[in-house]
Amino acid sequence: MKQEVYRYDLFNTNEDWLGTVILTKDGLFSAVTDWGNFANSLLSDNDNLRESILEMDENDFSELVETDMELMDKSDCFSRNILPALKEAIKKELEAEA
Repeated sequence: MKQEVYRYDLFNTNEDWLGTVILTKDGLFSAVTDWGNFANSLLSDNDNLRESILEMDENDFSELVETDMELMDKSDCFSRNILPALKEAIKKELEAEA
């Protein structure tokens, strides 16, 4: 089965690498970052996973990656740094698709 995949290589305003996030249409979330590697399945009421992420705040996003107790301390830092960059990348991509 063919799958829609979205890859985001994220950088801060100084062009320092923050991480790479991969999303699939069926809800796979995977991230390789300076704060750890995270993966989870996102089930959303919204058919568009990218739009669901745009609606998340840092707490929601942290809960997404807190699947491993050892990573809980890193998830807040991860969310604080990755979520704004990911939202910006998704917004640009959706605007380009419109």
